[in-house]
Amino acid sequence: MYVKTLTHHNSARIILTRGALETLDKSEVNALVAHEIGHIVNRDIVLMTAAQIIPLIGFYSYRYFWNKTHHKNKLFAFLNIIPANIFYFLYIVTQWPILWFSRVREYYADVFAGENIPNPSNLAQALIKVAYGIAARSPSAQKRYINLEAAGAMGIIDKSKAMGIAITSFPDRQFNQEINIDLLSKSMRWDLWSPWAKLYELSSTHPMVSKRIKNLMMLGKLYNKETFMKFNDIKPESYWNNFIIELIIIYMPRMIFMFLIGLGAYFHHQTVIITNSQEIFFALCVSLLGLSMLIKHKFHYPTAFFPAMSVSSLLKKVNISRVCPSPATLQGKIVGKGISGFLVTNDHVFQDDSGILVLDHKRPYRFWESIFSILKKHNFNNKDVIIEGWYHRDDVPYFTVKSVTCEGETYFNFKCLISKFFSFLVLFLGFAWMLQIVLFLFY
Repeated sequence: MYVKTLTHHNSARIILTRGALETLDKSEVNALVAHEIGHIVNRDIVLMTAAQIIPLIGFYSYRYFWNKTHHKNKLFAFLNIIPANIFYFLYIVTQWPILWFSRVREYYADVFAGENIPNPSNLAQALIKVAYGIAARSPSAQKRYINLEAAGAMGIIDKSKAMGIAITSFPDRQFNQEINIDLLSKSMRWDLWSPWAKLYELSSTHPMVSKRIKNLMMLGKLYNKETFMKFNDIKPESYWNNFIIELIIIYMPRMIFMFLIGLGAYFHHQTVIITNSQEIFFALCVSLLGLSMLIKHKFHYPTAFFPAMSVSSLLKKVNISRVCPSPATLQGKIVGKGISGFLVTNDHVFQDDSGILVLDHKRPYRFWESIFSILKKHNFNNKDVIIEGWYHRDDVPYFTVKSVTCEGETYFNFKCLISKFFSFLVLFLGFAWMLQIVLFLFY
């Protein structure tokens, strides 16, 4: 499903694929076209092209000066390092304002569409169906999977953020039924309330679909139009305290590791003899690295209890992230692969009576995932399963598999145990190193 606006000289073109026309009704197609016309009327294509010139200048200037750092004259090469780093910093920093500007232009296009179609709700329903086009099968497309490629500015939606709204809208993966409004509205709370959602949105060309739907509902209410969803803006609690703790947990091992690499590179460059106190400091840092890895593992894979839950009950949880999941046991059926037709995909789509969810069969190495996909995963298709694991929420919701029970046979995922083993190993090596130094000093 593909909706995008392109320009050539003084003319503009709106592209709609067959998938969009087959999936959406006439009012929803008109709503999407109105949105794209809004981009044209607001001259968003010209504005975005002009805005992207700034980071391009920064990037090519960085490349120019960086190439000069390899000059034979060492002083000349050294002097070019400073402007090269300045322009690279400019290139990185200017990405964020442009992404923000792109998201703002999407809101303006939504408002233009809402003001020029009979009901803004038509655009909201179209956005949900376009998002669902990534994961679902269209009954009218003769069993052909729809693929959404409208990534980037001036597309209708950011494909990387679409799966979350998709799997909560049509629990049976069919367009010929009504949208599950209750499940959709409650699961959208994560998009609207979670600090993690705000963080993921920073790297997106489009706003979160949930925010756009909310604004369209407000616009419909303003024009006294019928809306299909109401939003509750009252948060039961603040989620920022957990967010800060989770940020520390997820990035602490990386920060300690990078510090160790930098410290080692510094001493190697200085070619000095490392004293016993400095060696103890190194060993302490290795121990702290192992401890931080163990803490991260403890939060990432809680193993105390796996209560029986449904997909809908998981999707409604707000205080969930990639760091702190919810352990659960699910019972239902595997209804397909995460990527249709891809032999070595490490995902499955799971369905129970309340909804669908993507399963992630993570393995310690990609090679293991490929072998597992070829040898085992086809055994699960269209079969009833019982799954233990952890419900995570990234920019899309997914369920990390611990074990799958199918036809009386249980398949285990050992990534959790291997992660724990390596954490203890690093911690042990750090303490053993420190103990060796202390024994050497005193004995």
